[in-house]
Amino acid sequence: MIKLTSNELQYITIFSRMTKATIVDCLVNDGRIMFVVSKGELGKAIGKEAIHLKEARKLFGKQVEVVEKSDDVETFVRNMFPSININSIKITTKTIDDKEKSFVSVLIDPAHRGIAIGREGERVKAANKLLQRYFNAEIKIL
Repeated sequence: MIKLTSNELQYITIFSRMTKATIVDCLVNDGRIMFVVSKGELGKAIGKEAIHLKEARKLFGKQVEVVEKSDDVETFVRNMFPSININSIKITTKTIDDKEKSFVSVLIDPAHRGIAIGREGERVKAANKLLQRYFNAEIKIL
């Protein structure tokens, strides 16, 4: 079960009213808000010519990203890094303390590695939090 803060709930309410998209999750860290939308609603959430993202950035005073939800780990990872050239994704599973945990190794074009990691690692930290919530997985950028 995902626990959201009151701030995250407020952001979800405002963004869903603005976009008419179904927002299923929100992650807020430092200067960034990442919304997870239902499958098939990415275009609605972003808006024509990214108008909803522009409005949300201005309203919230933070960077805003939208990720389309997927029940498949590899697809979800690709959705989190849409503008990044991903060469391959390898998923391994290990049992730790009688619980299965997945490790997602993502091989990225070296020219895009810094963008994928983000300033002070904020993008990869957000990706890790979302992967942990949905798949009990950790990501490693290679």
